Amino acid sequence: MSFKPPESQGNLPHPNYSQNSSTSTASTAFTDEIYANENNKNNKKIAKKTPSFVKRIRTCLSRHCNRSRIILVIIGLLTISAIITVILILNKNPFALIRPLCKSQFGSSSFNQTLIFLSKLEYNQISDDSSIPYNEVDSMGYSGKYKFGEVMLSNLGYYKTNISLPQNETNIKNYWNGTWTGKNGCNSYYDFLNNKFNVQEIAIREAFQFNLVKFNQTLTSYSSYNLSLYSFLDKPFKFSSGCNFQSDGLSVSNITLAGILISSYLILPENVGQALVSGIAPCDNKTSATPTSLTRYLLDFGGCDFSLNDVNEAVSSFNASFNASFNN
Repeated sequence: MSFKPPESQGNLPHPNYSQNSSTSTASTAFTDEIYANENNKNNKKIAKKTPSFVKRIRTCLSRHCNRSRIILVIIGLLTISAIITVILILNKNPFALIRPLCKSQFGSSSFNQTLIFLSKLEYNQISDDSSIPYNEVDSMGYSGKYKFGEVMLSNLGYYKTNISLPQNETNIKNYWNGTWTGKNGCNSYYDFLNNKFNVQEIAIREAFQFNLVKFNQTLTSYSSYNLSLYSFLDKPFKFSSGCNFQSDGLSVSNITLAGILISSYLILPENVGQALVSGIAPCDNKTSATPTSLTRYLLDFGGCDFSLNDVNEAVSSFNASFNASFNN
């Protein structure tokens, strides 16, 4: 006789099924809790390793850093304004921050160096690698490498005009409507700008001679002072007042012939002579929008020096060169 379990029993689940299921769920929850705790611990460790300044930056950024951003914007605007200001100043006067000084040995080499520096000062040129072309003309009509005007070339015999030209001005409009005399082979304004037969180089040396005569005549007119060129050469000098004395000063450590000739060419020899007698330094307004004082020019050329013989020999040498070229 065989035993059969009741049919109802055959459909019953395993007695351990319910128990195992609940145990598995509890185990999973426990494991998740362990992992969560571990993650929290790791996060805390990472947080502890984060530098305090990084936290501050993050905090600052999260709060929009209004004050810091405003300060940075102000600093940026001030920097841009300063750069623009410097650019505008240098465009107006390239020598405002850095001014070249003429330094050369005594003699003919110093004379030639003086002429190079004169042309650079005339056109506010700083670079030593480039030279001023002979066909330059500025807005006032001053022409050539050394900015000759109608007055000077008329005084030197190269040019004639039908109108009277002011002799005591350094900043007048030049129209060049007169006639050319043909001196040293220069028959036209075109010849002059093309430096035909080296006419500009001859003329600037003649201008130095001409201005030196005018300078000495001015000193002689103060007969009671008994002054001459040599009363000032190779000596220090101090003006009592003058143009741009706040920036250029009043003291000159050494007056050279180069300084006097350059100043006479740019400011007029009569003005230079009167200034050395009166002690009041005038300004030149021909070279740039910013006037330059006599003091500044004397300082610029305090390191270049030569003698009267060097000037006369330079003129004679160029005249001989012209005669040779013209006759050929």
